[in-house]
Amino acid sequence: MWKQVVIDMILEKMSFKYLDDMHRILSNEENIKYTGLDCSINYNSTVKHVEWLVSNKSRLSSIAIVNDDDRLIGFINIYKNLDSIEIAVMCDVKYRNKGYMYNSLCKVIDYLKEENRYKKIYAKINKKNVRSINLVKKLGFVEIEEKSNFEKEEIIIYVLDI
Repeated sequence: MWKQVVIDMILEKMSFKYLDDMHRILSNEENIKYTGLDCSINYNSTVKHVEWLVSNKSRLSSIAIVNDDDRLIGFINIYKNLDSIEIAVMCDVKYRNKGYMYNSLCKVIDYLKEENRYKKIYAKINKKNVRSINLVKKLGFVEIEEKSNFEKEEIIIYVLDI
């Protein structure tokens, strides 16, 4: 099992033991606003989402970011393509602007570089999500495209060569 210790947190594969925390994060109004998630997300939807994350191992990895109290504070979803990765991240509102996501992504990027299997990492971010935009820029991602998604939200696509 892949597990990394980063500062005051642990990165490990997503599991059902974090289901309640995952629901808390996914149903947070501020997270919904920037991700395009359905506002009516309920516990059953969260269960199905975690089942999907855990079962799609060949094309997807979901990494839990856990604090010292064994509480899920965020997660990184990694979607694998032939020679590239797409990432999606979400963080509990209480743990934002504390460096958890930045440090976690640094560790994941370092791991992907060492693996030497992928050439690029992509991030698609809602144009209104200034925190995530600043985060990927700080990590060295470069904007390559701006477009509307199927929900007519303005999305900016960033890429990092690894």
